[in-house]
Amino acid sequence: MNTDYQLWEIADLLRYSTQLSIRKIAVVQK
Repeated sequence: MNTDYQLWEIADLLRYSTQLSIRKIAVVQK
C-alpha cells in the first residue's frame, strides 16, 4: 500500500466535497 497515494486520494475527496459545499452555499445565497 502506498501511503502517499492514499493521502492524495483523501485530499482529492476533501477538495471535491468542499467544492460541492461551496456551490450549495452559493446557490442558496442567490
